[in-house]
Amino acid sequence: MPFDPTKSDSSITRADSGIFRAMQQSPESVELQDVVSRMFLIQDAGELTKLLSEAAIRYTKARTIAVFLRQEAGEFTGGDPTLLPEKTVLDYVLEEARPITVPHGAGWITAFPLRVTQGPVGILVCDVTGMAEEIARMNLEPVTVLCGQAAVMIHNALRVSKTIGESALLSNILDSITNAIITLDSAGVITRLNRNAMAILELPQDVIGRPYKEVLHPDVATAVGALLKDTQHHGYAMEKMVTARLDQGLELNIAISTSILRDENFAPLGTIVVFRDMTASRELDRLRKIDLMKSEFVANVSHELKTPLTSIKAYTEALLDMATEEQMRSFLKVIDEESDRLLFLINDLLNVSRIQSGKIKMHYTLIQPRTIVDEILSISKINSEKHKLDLQIADGLPDMMLDREKLKEV
Repeated sequence: MPFDPTKSDSSITRADSGIFRAMQQSPESVELQDVVSRMFLIQDAGELTKLLSEAAIRYTKARTIAVFLRQEAGEFTGGDPTLLPEKTVLDYVLEEARPITVPHGAGWITAFPLRVTQGPVGILVCDVTGMAEEIARMNLEPVTVLCGQAAVMIHNALRVSKTIGESALLSNILDSITNAIITLDSAGVITRLNRNAMAILELPQDVIGRPYKEVLHPDVATAVGALLKDTQHHGYAMEKMVTARLDQGLELNIAISTSILRDENFAPLGTIVVFRDMTASRELDRLRKIDLMKSEFVANVSHELKTPLTSIKAYTEALLDMATEEQMRSFLKVIDEESDRLLFLINDLLNVSRIQSGKIKMHYTLIQPRTIVDEILSISKINSEKHKLDLQIADGLPDMMLDREKLKEV
């Protein structure tokens, strides 16, 4: 933002114009006006304080010069800290808005206020040790005028620097947001956008200052136009879903929402448009539906397999009761055992499907845990001459609410 001296705080420049007219004929005033003119060309507070110090030391012949600027918290920074006056001196100089020469440490200092109508900007301190009497007889009006002009320039430079810093911070915040954000003025012209808006919407570099209808995809622009109308009429608008095919052939699924952009006085400036890329969300929904279909498919297939296996097992058990030959009985026993195994696997599939869908149910009964362990040991296949199972169960174990079949599976 370039510095515009016509928009600076002019109260001091008007007040000092009379002094300039009174000094117009002296070489001193010509040099003073030259310094002030140079200040108007500088936008950096540090360079302004340097120029002020150089000019002040020529006028006062002081040993050293220090400029201290007032921070927002009230402290003064910059310059040689040993020259910073006490608080009472600072308050007097800034409140009275006039210079003062006072003892300081082992010497003397002369302090000049740097002040604008909005408040104090800082203070200029001259080390006049050994020349206090000469300073008392010196005409300090040129330095006072110079400090007044410098205060205006420094105040404006700091304000511009702060504004630039806040603008950079806002840009960083906007660029870190994953959504695409565009601000429009009342005429629908793009005034600002973040980096993700350019990436998601495939926008060129020169979109700022152009109407959104010229740069956005036609389907997206149509949806934005409808949202803008709703926002203007009702103060809000419902989020719209739009699917657009971009130049690279990619299908873009976005949700668009709008809100009114207001200034510090809550007066409307335009509209904020937020674009959310819904491609990932829709893909997750698709995968979630596929997973649900898979679970339902497994459950259905498991049920369908269970029905014929139950019949096979029933007929096998009937044949076992009727069979007389040992070989036939052994064959039927294998069929029966394998049927049990298949039923066990199918039940596992059903349980997995129920767990994934959140529909698994527990059937609790009051039972003695030792009973379940005994049942499992009776059907265990791990007993052999090489294995010995040592079972130890504490005495007095109470009955518990358990799912008998689920615990047997565990």
